[in-house]
Amino acid sequence: MKMRLGQLEIQFFSWIQHKKKSVINVGEVAKSFDISPDQEKNLLSRLSRAGLIIRLIKGVYIAPSIIPPGGKWGPNHLWVLAMLMKCLGAKYQVSGPEVFFRHGFSDQVPNETFVYNTKLSGKRIVGGHVFYFAKVPKERIRCYDLLDVDGENVPFSSKGRAIFDAIYDWNAFNSLPKAFSWIAPLLDEEATIEELFQCAKRLGNGITVRRIGYILESLEYPSKKVEILKKMLKDTKASYPLIPNLPKRGTFDKRWSLIING
Repeated sequence: MKMRLGQLEIQFFSWIQHKKKSVINVGEVAKSFDISPDQEKNLLSRLSRAGLIIRLIKGVYIAPSIIPPGGKWGPNHLWVLAMLMKCLGAKYQVSGPEVFFRHGFSDQVPNETFVYNTKLSGKRIVGGHVFYFAKVPKERIRCYDLLDVDGENVPFSSKGRAIFDAIYDWNAFNSLPKAFSWIAPLLDEEATIEELFQCAKRLGNGITVRRIGYILESLEYPSKKVEILKKMLKDTKASYPLIPNLPKRGTFDKRWSLIING
């Protein structure tokens, strides 16, 4: 239901507009309005439940510059994410289905946002938006493009990094074998394929390097580059499936220790 604004609520939005504030920390309102902590808590809770402000984390809220028309605030989910990450002091980049869609690899419009970051893990709903956070070392936050969202620069995995992510984190994204088919049409985009190679070299684990190395070699990517990936691998008697979610049946490629099962 639409919230009926009282004098305190109206005063709150006037204060935000005057101060040009978008982030409110608990304690600021009580101090500025000379009200008790309980009164402040109740005010912020009422506004949050009504969808007029958004709770980022305990003790921190974001708010619009004016009272939202229609009685409910609906900021861009990526702006909300940027404010959350800024609040936490986290390095981050968006990946997964939203990035695959943005790069044209998928035609499915995502309703969830996957985020590599240095602070959070697991699923969170912030401002009605669903986010999946994967906590990673800061060294893994790299190879991204910046997208301006309402004045905030949001890092998105670049095209080459997105393909790497789809192969490396296939289980999270259900993206194999589809991701293999994204590579061949981009062979003329030297920067994209070079970035995929560099991601494999710098960020890949053994099985990801094997899969990317095999695909690049089969597409006649320069042998010197492919050999760099091959030399990264330890000798093994094990065999790994090219497509991890299919039975391990098919031709065995001894060079990459892969069962070509699809």
